[in-house]
Amino acid sequence: MVNSFSASTKRKFRGRAPSLLPPATVPLHQLTGERGARLYGNFGHERDGHSYDSCWKYGGLVCRIWETQAPGMVPFRRVWSPKSKTWAFPTNDESTNWWIKERDAIIEYVVGYVYRSDGPCPAGAVPLYGMAKEGIGRYFTISEGERDLCLRLGAQDLGVLCYVCPP
Repeated sequence: MVNSFSASTKRKFRGRAPSLLPPATVPLHQLTGERGARLYGNFGHERDGHSYDSCWKYGGLVCRIWETQAPGMVPFRRVWSPKSKTWAFPTNDESTNWWIKERDAIIEYVVGYVYRSDGPCPAGAVPLYGMAKEGIGRYFTISEGERDLCLRLGAQDLGVLCYVCPP
């Protein structure tokens, strides 16, 4: 399988052989709650057949991630904190342990696997940006334009969370 690249990506990687990404088969979807809260997951394949009530509206496909772990990848976990009534999506053990210890969070499940944010972005992958704002929780996007808009509207910049595959 050969990745297709845009002209700008080809220029960026000129002189370097692009690595082949494994197929990213796990869709990462967004749901939006009545008050703007956001929830991310692969809702068709969640454990225990969890279903969501009508207060959640489908917000679309954000990106694709991987079902199995390869070198350089970490689990993309979804954790729930009853104490703060919020979901978090840590992409490293330190952050996961903080949520468990400080917020009494539980790991709901591993949605899939992503490439680490502290490593180089693999050819064909894109950054997943994170923002947070009280009242709407965390917001993820692969779009620099959406990221910039959220920051202009007062969201906190969480930086690049990890590297994912575009939808």
